[in-house]
Amino acid sequence: MIEVTQTYDLLPGIDQQAYGELAKKAVAAMLQALGVVEFRAHRNMLGSPQVRTTAVWQSLDDWAKARENPELQAFEPAFRAFITNVKVEIWGPSPILAEPVRPRVELSDDAMQAISLTRSADLFCQEYQTQFSRLKKLSAAERSRLALQARAKWGRPCLFPKIRAQAITR
Repeated sequence: MIEVTQTYDLLPGIDQQAYGELAKKAVAAMLQALGVVEFRAHRNMLGSPQVRTTAVWQSLDDWAKARENPELQAFEPAFRAFITNVKVEIWGPSPILAEPVRPRVELSDDAMQAISLTRSADLFCQEYQTQFSRLKKLSAAERSRLALQARAKWGRPCLFPKIRAQAITR
């Protein structure tokens, strides 16, 4: 995959709405090209360049073919009425770190216990909801007992049809 990054500044006093409409049309046309993976746009929080766009492509050949598309080429002169200081860079994968690297999340023992309890509570509720759907003729007292049992054990009632309010008020 490659990333094609384009940075530029907006000309002073442009019609922002017209620029936005042109940008949306150009992005929609580009997304129809073969090999495009995604498109991102960002604004610079610190000044110039004001805009950075990044298009991710399956290959350099896919990008080159799209650049030859007359429909996409037609947007270039239209954009010149709105932008200046255009710079294009093409980035490929790093030979050292070809895939993204993310930090490993370490959870405390308390956090792990909370996750475990939440999963257990969810499984408990799922089990009783399954039983409830199979045994539709449970008495109101039995349904309330099951909901209260869930609340006592897990600190929250299961969402049984027509009895959640009863379980909370008892």
